[in-house]
Amino acid sequence: MEQKTVRSPTDKEQEELDRLMSSAVGRVALRAQMISLSARGFSAPEIAQIHDCAEATVYKWIDRFDEEGPSGLYDREREGRPK
Repeated sequence: MEQKTVRSPTDKEQEELDRLMSSAVGRVALRAQMISLSARGFSAPEIAQIHDCAEATVYKWIDRFDEEGPSGLYDREREGRPK
């Protein structure tokens, strides 16, 4: 089975990913790094191992980036108690 990787980011998207990795806080920076690694050819299982998370988590952020670009890496509003 072929491993799924992120679509190639545009130059502008790559600039935004670089900015997020260097200046964003916590989860957003981590997600930007996941996307950057995927764009460089790392597989989702490799990225999951690097970040000590589930493969499903990596696939979720790849899908969100593919659909929405860098803005998709931010948390969405949700109901319930804040973290």
